[in-house]
Amino acid sequence: MSGDPSKAGMFTVEFAMPSGYQIRAALHPTDEVVEVKKARCWSACGDKFDASKAKPMKAGDKGTVPAKAHHFAAAQGATFISVTAMGRFALDLRQSGGRSPEARRQAVTSVRSSAARLTCHRSANRVLLAG
Repeated sequence: MSGDPSKAGMFTVEFAMPSGYQIRAALHPTDEVVEVKKARCWSACGDKFDASKAKPMKAGDKGTVPAKAHHFAAAQGATFISVTAMGRFALDLRQSGGRSPEARRQAVTSVRSSAARLTCHRSANRVLLAG
């Protein structure tokens, strides 16, 4: 990891996702460059997770997610990706999943807190996502 997602400026983080892990539809206020480091990631733009619309990205593939574009993804195999963007990291979840507004606020706060904690765990160099 480089940079600090909780502050203004460029940052890069690496995520490890178990096979089958899904990132539900979300958007960010800045462009993101995503590179698949290991295995395969399926992704697409849309404001709701829809596996039938997802396209594969294999190890070595890079793509850009434009600012404010609703997007989602899923891992096929133990997948590692890196994401480079401009901080301050922010997240807008598109699917409520039946959650109350308070539960959605707590989820966003949790994600923001996780992004802020990334700088405290630089030695790990990865964020592990679990389903």
